[in-house]
Amino acid sequence: MQIVSAPAEQGQTKPLISSRRTKKKFTQFS
Repeated sequence: MQIVSAPAEQGQTKPLISSRRTKKKFTQFS
């Protein structure tokens, strides 16, 4: 269970940060 939980958490955390940085980048371009 730990092996499955670890990747799941990382997958959710990375997209959140990436989404925020991507949104900022898109805002600058716009």
